[in-house]
Amino acid sequence: MGSRWHTSTGRWLLWLVGVLPLGFLFWQGWRGGFGPDPGEYLSGFTGEWAIWFLLLSLSVTPLRRLAGWGWLLPYRQVLGLLSWAYAGLHVLVYLALWLGWQWGDFPADVQKRPYLLVGLLAYVLMWPLALTSSRRATRWLGVLWKRIHRLVYAIVILAVIHVFWQSKAGLGEALAYVLCALVLLVSRCRPGPSRARPPAP
Repeated sequence: MGSRWHTSTGRWLLWLVGVLPLGFLFWQGWRGGFGPDPGEYLSGFTGEWAIWFLLLSLSVTPLRRLAGWGWLLPYRQVLGLLSWAYAGLHVLVYLALWLGWQWGDFPADVQKRPYLLVGLLAYVLMWPLALTSSRRATRWLGVLWKRIHRLVYAIVILAVIHVFWQSKAGLGEALAYVLCALVLLVSRCRPGPSRARPPAP
């Protein structure tokens, strides 16, 4: 009972930490801190938090395997949902401030900036994971749940391609995302430590 209470409290604290950037964003907007191009600022802000939460959610399994931090597992869902939420805000910023809700302009915009299609595909693939993230969905889907959530590999690859492709000034930050993603993907694909077999009688 105590362990479940601590886990539930930790999850709520993680949600609180996850929405703190939005509080900072509102404060920046109130003091006029978005700069001369609010669309650029908001797009970068929400996109960065989306990919960081995605990478943090990917790091849970390697840390559990390599460091034995099994206590992190209940927080993976929250990190994934925070990534999905910030990615949704990222898309909304594009639709409202860049596209101006002019849906007919989207094909021409994609031709000029094809990385938009890559990012949008990553966001679309996040929806099945978000909709099946609950414990009830895990029990109901069984083995299919694991297959659905393997989409996270495609999502992170598309996300880092999206970031790298659109990098304008300096590739340092984009390369950092690529490196983090590669390390996490390799560490997740590696099998866990094999259990020693008991000696033959």
